[in-house]
Amino acid sequence: MSREGNWCYSYNGEEFTGDYDNREDAIDEAMSYVDEETLFIYVGKIKEIELSADVDMLIERLAEHAYERGGDYAEDYLDNVTKEEFRELEDGINDVLLKWIDKYHKPNFWEVVNIEKVKI
Repeated sequence: MSREGNWCYSYNGEEFTGDYDNREDAIDEAMSYVDEETLFIYVGKIKEIELSADVDMLIERLAEHAYERGGDYAEDYLDNVTKEEFRELEDGINDVLLKWIDKYHKPNFWEVVNIEKVKI
């Protein structure tokens, strides 16, 4: 189930918690834990982390490995990868990677965007 677009809250604007369908529910939950010294709370929207492979690094490492194995004969190996070839590799690797992440290691953390400071 996607959290994308749900709301969370914070007391310091940096460490957020919660997963609420709307802004008001996040505020209500945060308010139930405030003390008399708390002047503000923060609410924001959940944005799921977008993970992807660094294909530039992968190609570079493959070329280095080829050079380690083939010496000077492999000096310019993978120097002429076209944009089309790069995109094809990137799309294929990310497709497999994201399926694997979703199956085994789905992040239980997220980014927070559209942060609002709410006066109590």
